[in-house]
Amino acid sequence: MEPKETLTHVLPRFLRRCDAQSTKVAYQRELLRFFKWLPGDLHDEILFDYRDHLRAKGLGATTVRWRTTVVRSFLQFAGRRGFLDQDPVGDFKPPKGK
Repeated sequence: MEPKETLTHVLPRFLRRCDAQSTKVAYQRELLRFFKWLPGDLHDEILFDYRDHLRAKGLGATTVRWRTTVVRSFLQFAGRRGFLDQDPVGDFKPPKGK
């Protein structure tokens, strides 16, 4: 299964963890943005690449932190449950917001 197909398949399982509908909607929106951006295979630098992409778009520090935090949490969820062959999170830590 291609990375985007795998991630799309895992998304409903991840969203089940959210109690509030507004949280589900916000997380889904952010993850669909990430899936749309995803250039190909996941690799251990993917979150650094995504962070750089968001910064290049001129997004503020808080927005970049929020978006990378959501994606990091999702990728950790998918990795821990065996949906991914490798850990794409690596040593990535979301940047500091303001």
